[in-house]
Amino acid sequence: MKLLHTSDWHLGVLLGGTYDRTAEFQQVLNWFLSLVENEKIDLFLIAGDIFDSANPPNSARTQFYDFITDLSHTPCRHLVVIGGNHDSSTLLNAPSRLLKRTRDLNVEIIGGITPDNLQREVITLSDRNNVPEAVICAIPYVPERHLRLLELGESIEDQDAKSLAGYKEHYRLVGELAQKERDRIKAEFGTDVPMIVTGHLPVKGCETMWSGDDGMRKVMIGNLNGVGLDVFPESADYVALGHIHRPYAVENIDHIRYSGSIIPIGFDETEYSKKVYLTEFDGLKSQIKEIEIPRFRQMKKIVGASADEIFQALDVLKSEFGDETVYFKAVNTGPPENGLFRKISEHIEESSLVCCSFEQRASDFIKGIASSTTDESVDDFSEFEAFERLLSAKKVSDDEKDALRPLFNDVVNTVMERDPNAGPGLNSEEPTE
Repeated sequence: MKLLHTSDWHLGVLLGGTYDRTAEFQQVLNWFLSLVENEKIDLFLIAGDIFDSANPPNSARTQFYDFITDLSHTPCRHLVVIGGNHDSSTLLNAPSRLLKRTRDLNVEIIGGITPDNLQREVITLSDRNNVPEAVICAIPYVPERHLRLLELGESIEDQDAKSLAGYKEHYRLVGELAQKERDRIKAEFGTDVPMIVTGHLPVKGCETMWSGDDGMRKVMIGNLNGVGLDVFPESADYVALGHIHRPYAVENIDHIRYSGSIIPIGFDETEYSKKVYLTEFDGLKSQIKEIEIPRFRQMKKIVGASADEIFQALDVLKSEFGDETVYFKAVNTGPPENGLFRKISEHIEESSLVCCSFEQRASDFIKGIASSTTDESVDDFSEFEAFERLLSAKKVSDDEKDALRPLFNDVVNTVMERDPNAGPGLNSEEPTE
């Protein structure tokens, strides 16, 4: 069986908040379809963040559903999709029963966790002769409030321990159900089938892979940057992760991988290649191959300490790409210059260069958060980092900081995880009393 691991599509995202990317996404999706045909992919997996927002534009929804239809005309037999922290679980789940009837393609969509029906997160995939060929622990993004209850007076260490314990318990229970299913298949069919585990979450150490402008909402596990590898079932033969936009094997463990976003979401992501992973199983043995995704839109980040340095870099782009359209972000790391954006716009007139974003990092407007003498921008901060700067600027005591951090963390998670597509009383993303 051949598995293609993808994640973090972010359909509907705009470049620089302005420029439409529908055509660029379509080129990648068409490339996926050709890859499926050429490699005879059996299982296509999307590990979360199909859309960039809980309410994606209709063009993004159309692209997703059209892709499913097109995939049904390929040799691919299975599509497994899990929700990410950018996705609306109810939006993904709504058409799931209808999509299961898509031609000869078995479509399994798990938009959100199902605490009252963990069996729903265990999926058995069978070949065309109805012989099982894999068991999937299809675990989507897990909102933190489903893992623990905030109790008055508990320490940050206690909160972190509860959050990690909640993750471990959820994965343990689903993993045990999956192993029971594998044991049943072994007894009935006499064959061992691989267990594939999904996740959309940060793993410890992944913070080194974050990019400054990738639009990735930082997910905290309690007050920690991520979970340990002991969260995942030891019997997993492949762990397909989403959330981090850079493809890599976690701690160089070959079968635990982030596949990364399929296009550069921000300009910082242009500095490395985008990839997908093709894993071919022969029983429980597997071979993993990295496949680079072609770059269908030219994007560059231009950094200079003065207008002249920026202009020189832009002239190099003009010479290198000629009439080909190039979208770029300009960053001035030197002293702020009045009218620099206008000067850049004038410099690229009558060229194929398009300035999508402009930043002067050493600026005076970061009042109360960063010093005007630093090279930082408000845009460089996550919500949590900005909050820490505010606490320091207000000279909040260490004891008060310890009390305020978990409250702020809960507020951020509640706001980010609210599902606007669920009706009253049906919102799976609403905290329970």
